[in-house]
Amino acid sequence: MEQAEHTYSKHADYTEVQEKYRANANHPQFELAVFEVPRDQMLIYTANPSIALAAQYLAADKILFCIHPQVLEEITDERYVKHTLSIGAPLDGFAVAPSSSSRTLYAKDFFNPKQPPLLVDLIGDSEPRQVVLENIMFPIIRHWVMCFRHFGFLLEPHGQNVLFEVDDRKAIKRIVHRDLSIGIDMRRRREIRLPDGNLNAYNRMESAEFHSITYDKFMGGHFFDRIVAACQEKYPTLQQEDFRQPCCDEFARIFPDHVNYLPKTIWYFSEDRDQFDKPLFHDTRKSPEWRP
Repeated sequence: MEQAEHTYSKHADYTEVQEKYRANANHPQFELAVFEVPRDQMLIYTANPSIALAAQYLAADKILFCIHPQVLEEITDERYVKHTLSIGAPLDGFAVAPSSSSRTLYAKDFFNPKQPPLLVDLIGDSEPRQVVLENIMFPIIRHWVMCFRHFGFLLEPHGQNVLFEVDDRKAIKRIVHRDLSIGIDMRRRREIRLPDGNLNAYNRMESAEFHSITYDKFMGGHFFDRIVAACQEKYPTLQQEDFRQPCCDEFARIFPDHVNYLPKTIWYFSEDRDQFDKPLFHDTRKSPEWRP
């Protein structure tokens, strides 16, 4: 894809990452700071790591905790960093390569642009529309709906936040969602009688604008639209509606009362910022494409 297709905001190319730590810079590696920290001081979330990997990082009473060197260079006065440094014993660091954390399904390889997108490998000789709908789009829609209905959580399933675990035959075995500093619909949690304790203190929602941002824009615009574009490049007879209409139907099937929770139009981030430099929301006045 051309760079212009990725530029959805004037802020899109902004980064505070130092050049020596960037994936597209010519630096082969840097040292990641490692600390041994009491296990009872940490909240640990795992996604079925291998026994060997878990044993390396998670002992019975202590764990290994890594901190990016730029954090230690620039923001050591932050209270969580200060606390970690006060309770952690420094160990020899790990040499790591500055790279992107994942490769999206639909994008070309930065270092080998002639290589087809991963999506093409996953489809293989199978029927592309069925593979994409049944193995990618429908499961992610179901995840979004179920997390909202049961917890009031607003997953942000764009191309970087969704990981696909595949087997030796390149079949998708598991879908993992990450970056879980997510929005929380406090109205929905009250409705299903869930407590408001032990939740993040930000991104608590009392209105529905962010619901559209996560579903219509993050998932629909920044993920599904690009998957469709990658499919059409390889399989030019496919149309957008070959994917959009089945997804709308599936969404309506599993979330029949969606009109009570999502806005009628698509919302997105504004270029304007609040006093904390967070983007405001604005109504695009466009109709949703990936839901009824």
